[in-house]
Amino acid sequence: MKDRSRDLIEVCIFLCLLAIYVIFRKELSGRIFFIGPVVLGVCLYVAFCTFRRSNFLEETGLNLDSIVPSAKLTLIYSLPFTLGIFLLYPFTDNPRPPMHFYLLFLLYPIWGIIQQFMFQSFLQARLLRLGCGKASILIAAVVFAFAHWPSKKLVPAAFLAGLFFSFTFFKHRNIIPIGIAHGILGALFYQFILGKDVLKKFLGY
Repeated sequence: MKDRSRDLIEVCIFLCLLAIYVIFRKELSGRIFFIGPVVLGVCLYVAFCTFRRSNFLEETGLNLDSIVPSAKLTLIYSLPFTLGIFLLYPFTDNPRPPMHFYLLFLLYPIWGIIQQFMFQSFLQARLLRLGCGKASILIAAVVFAFAHWPSKKLVPAAFLAGLFFSFTFFKHRNIIPIGIAHGILGALFYQFILGKDVLKKFLGY
C-alpha cells in the first residue's frame, strides 16, 4: 500500500510539472537552458537510483537484455513514419535543411532517450505498477501528446508515436531503441514537416 501511494503521488507530481512546462512551452521548448538541466537532472537521478538499487536499470529499460526485440519492433513502425515524412515534404513550402541539421542525428537521440525515460521508465512503469495494464499505453501516449500542446501538427503526431513507443515499452522493457527512434523521427519531423531549425533554436540564435 505504501509503494502504491508513493507511485500515485509521483505520477501526480510528474503531471503537475508537465502542466507547468506546457504553460511555458513556448519559452522552454528546445532551449539549451531547459534541456541541459533536464538531461543533467535525469542522469543524476539514474545514477543515484542505480547506486541504491542494483536492478534499477533493468526495471527502467536502460539495459541491453531486451534491446534486440525492442529494436526490431521499433524498426517496424519507424520506417513507415520516416517514409511518410519524406512523402509529405514535397507538399510543404519548407526549405532544404542546412548543413548543421545532420548533427541532430547525433544529438537528438540523446534527448529522445531522456524523454522516453520520463514518459516510459518513470510514468508508464508507475502506471503499470498501479495496475493500469494495457491502459498504460493509451495514458502514456495521451500525456506525451499533451506535452506538445498546442501545436496542431505535433499533438497528433506525438500521440501516434506515443502509442507505438508505449506499446514497445509494454512488450519489451527497453527505452534505448525507442529513444533513438524518437530522436531521428523528431529531427526529421521538425525540419521537413514543421520547417523549424531545431539546432538553431537550441543554441539560442
